[in-house]
Amino acid sequence: MGTYRNTSPKKHPAKAITIECLIKDYNLDVIDILKLNIECAEVQLFRSDSISIDKVRSIAVDLHEWKKKGCNAAFIKIARNFDEVCQVDEYFYLSKGGFILMD
Repeated sequence: MGTYRNTSPKKHPAKAITIECLIKDYNLDVIDILKLNIECAEVQLFRSDSISIDKVRSIAVDLHEWKKKGCNAAFIKIARNFDEVCQVDEYFYLSKGGFILMD
């Protein structure tokens, strides 16, 4: 399990786990919907080659490019693995195999 510590005096330390740990700890074959709001940690998550994106059917994510440059670019890397992409403001929704239909 990885830990992320924000050193800002106004923030509190946050315990974090990887998607791979979730899959392993809960013995998951697939994740239907992965909802992420990880406040600028998108860069670290999506740049990782170890993310088990093949086990995820859909993702809903709130990107924070305005707070930390590189969030969008890191996200685009994994978006290629999905059939459908929808954007509403800074929120992105991905789906593959028609799991979620988007208009």
